[in-house]
Amino acid sequence: MAPDLVGKVALITGGTSGVGLETVLRLACRGAHVAVTGRGPERGESALSRLRAVSDKVSFEPGEGGDAASITDLVARVAARHDDGIDILVSAGATAEVGPTPFAEMSLEAMPGT
Repeated sequence: MAPDLVGKVALITGGTSGVGLETVLRLACRGAHVAVTGRGPERGESALSRLRAVSDKVSFEPGEGGDAASITDLVARVAARHDDGIDILVSAGATAEVGPTPFAEMSLEAMPGT
């Protein structure tokens, strides 16, 4: 894959396994700095060991995607580490009754568990 995402910052919730982890791998291969979130540091470290084989621009950030305060803090931490903020956001770690929705139309209040 072409490194066409160099300089971009991605935040992937639920990026420690499954579709989230595969998404992280693809973004990292394309040159993005990727912050992976998940509830457990053990799964985070396991994911990082696999991810670092393709990029050293990956990090793990603990956070609970179903908790508004936790996710707000998480976004602030990741954005603070990157002067230009977050360019790509993928939510791959939660199940909800909210279907695919444009990011600009999302609200924490509409998501179950927040």
